[in-house]
Amino acid sequence: MPGSFYGKNSVAILFLFLFCTTGIAQTKRIDSLKIKINGTSGNLQKLNAILALCFEQASLNPDTLYKYAADAKTIAVQLNDKAGSGMASYYMAMLLLSKGSTETVLKIAETALSDLQYASNEKEAYINFSLLKGRTLNNLNRPKESLDIYYALLAQAEKNEDVLTQIRSMNGIAAAYVALGRDVEAKQWGFKAIALVKEPTSLAAWESYNISLNNTGLTYIHLFESTGNKNLLDSSDLYITKAIEVSTSHEFLSALAFSSGIKGTILAYQNKSAEGEAYLIKGTQVYRQMGNMFYLINSMSVLGNFYIISKQPEKGITICKEGIELNKNSPPNFYLYQNLADNYKLKGDYINASATLNELITLKDSMYKKNSAEEISKLQAGYEVQKKENTIIQQKLDITRKNNLIFGSLALLLITIIGGYVIFKIRKKNQAIKLQQYQMEEKIKTLQAVSIAEENERKRIAADLHDNLGAYAAAIASNIDQAGIHRDNEPALNELKMNAHSIVSQLNDTIWVLKKDNLSLTAISDRIKIFIQRIRASYPQINIDVIEHINTDLLLPPAQAFNLYQVSKEAISNALKHSGAANVRVYFESEKKWKISISDDGTGITALHTKISSGNGLINMKSRSKEAGWSIEWQHNEPHGTNVVIKPEK
Repeated sequence: MPGSFYGKNSVAILFLFLFCTTGIAQTKRIDSLKIKINGTSGNLQKLNAILALCFEQASLNPDTLYKYAADAKTIAVQLNDKAGSGMASYYMAMLLLSKGSTETVLKIAETALSDLQYASNEKEAYINFSLLKGRTLNNLNRPKESLDIYYALLAQAEKNEDVLTQIRSMNGIAAAYVALGRDVEAKQWGFKAIALVKEPTSLAAWESYNISLNNTGLTYIHLFESTGNKNLLDSSDLYITKAIEVSTSHEFLSALAFSSGIKGTILAYQNKSAEGEAYLIKGTQVYRQMGNMFYLINSMSVLGNFYIISKQPEKGITICKEGIELNKNSPPNFYLYQNLADNYKLKGDYINASATLNELITLKDSMYKKNSAEEISKLQAGYEVQKKENTIIQQKLDITRKNNLIFGSLALLLITIIGGYVIFKIRKKNQAIKLQQYQMEEKIKTLQAVSIAEENERKRIAADLHDNLGAYAAAIASNIDQAGIHRDNEPALNELKMNAHSIVSQLNDTIWVLKKDNLSLTAISDRIKIFIQRIRASYPQINIDVIEHINTDLLLPPAQAFNLYQVSKEAISNALKHSGAANVRVYFESEKKWKISISDDGTGITALHTKISSGNGLINMKSRSKEAGWSIEWQHNEPHGTNVVIKPEK
């Protein structure tokens, strides 16, 4: 079991770490591949053997990787093997990435992709360069651009039923969302990747599965740090423990070092600082020995955060400053600066903390300009927090200076009295804070329990509707069809049949909403399309279209989604039944806010209201909209017709 893994295998892990850090990082599989290369005579066989060794690039020393990749490139050129040449170039680019030459790697990837295709024997090189481009953009603090690359590759992989590339693309998407600070979305993509893996059968599949485990464990620890929910920390430990198990059994050295960094942080939160520090230091040593600069910098950042958690600011300051110095010729690692500032604050050095935060703000300013407006708004929020935090530090610094002047002029007795009073007040305040925190935790637990109960009840109601009323309504319609229609009863039976089908349709719509946690605007649009398809045959003379401009797929709670669907249906039905239109258009629009318009070219708003004023349709539409906090308007279309507009009031 994952929970018992450390008790049984910790010696093996530590041995593997010691093996890596006492010489050139290497595994038994690498040794075996080197022997195979030396024993191969034919150029094609030697090329394949070298590329198999280069696949182990995450566990190879960069100088070793470069030597073999260069040999592969030479042989591939001699054989006129474009695919082999592309893969050799990819591994040489990976070497440059590990050295921190990200701008150069981006140019290499773009040049290669202009000459490769997702087809035939070039497919592997094309996929790897696409993933490399996305990863490099993420390393350059351009996560929005990397998402564009990963989503495009994912679409190609799904079209070609290429499961492994789907998993690798999902891992890239998760990493980009982590970089954007959107850990909930990152976790969801990690889940999707893990679900797609099922049972790994190849080394590449195991490697991708391991990355998915690491990504998911990382998002859980981020969510724990933002909420304090210890269940999230336990979840992180579960995924990271499994990742360490996979890394150890398959000799993924770089991934093992990454997992161990997260494991060390988990141990710190579990008040096991000595054990956690050992994991983190050994992981950093692996990256240092391998010469992988990017992950070395990241591991130093994680170690700096560990020293904040374990309250060892001197060590944290030292490791963060070393990481910043090593990374000075590469895109900045924001976490290093943040952790350095937090270590300074923990030490009480507000002057250096303020200076570091000012530098961090300047660095983030340049990054905001490189991402989309939507992402800028999210990142800007964190940026404003940094500014406010810096202001608070400046205020604390001013207070500290004033206090020093006051304390310096007071007698020892006065200092003792004031000190005793301050300690008393602090203790009293801390007790009040602890009580408040306890009350808040209890309140959160209660709300969570209520939310879970409501969710279970909602799903139970949906199941009951489906299993009971839905079955009966469907049976009524079926029985009418089977019984046939007698001439004398034909109108009544037809009406009964239509009502039975209407019940089934309405129940399906209700169950559709009840079974979901939240519904996207796209899902509501799709449901409207189903409704239109269902009624289109009744209005053959009218052209009905649905047009979408959904740039931000916003989520709505089930009750609001149901109301929006019902109001939209009613507006469409009114246009079809009463407007005398030849064309009806339904527009779904969404940027920061959503808007739905139902437009027709019929007789106009006055005539339409006159025809339907006797029923409850308009009243229900207004009532549902008001309840949900939306505005609904009936507008004149030029030259004639009606436009119904539904949108949030604020």
